[in-house]
Amino acid sequence: MILASNPCDRDFVSFHLRGREVTRLESFSDAVFGFALTQLLYLHAWRLRDALELNDVERFDTRYLIVRLSTVAAIGVIAAALAWVPALRNWSSLIYFLLFPVLRVSRIVHRRRREAFLKE
Repeated sequence: MILASNPCDRDFVSFHLRGREVTRLESFSDAVFGFALTQLLYLHAWRLRDALELNDVERFDTRYLIVRLSTVAAIGVIAAALAWVPALRNWSSLIYFLLFPVLRVSRIVHRRRREAFLKE
């Protein structure tokens, strides 16, 4: 049994996590950490863009990937924050369903801008 304090309430709430739920929770947090770490690598590459001699297309793609990875990490953080709200605790993981439309739209916009960028 795990005791967790609710930041909105001074009472302690006890809940049980089964092995499968802990595994799912760890996989989500590992994925968010992985995206955040990859984002930091792209940010580092962006800071060294002149030393790496990135051309204009590579700079364009790097900026896009930084925003894309930031979006994935932000949605993970939002899901974790919503899990602390008692009324939304059971529904907080549904925020992950936003990933598909958000990332799909950003991919389409990026592809169109990249094609226009390459034509110049």
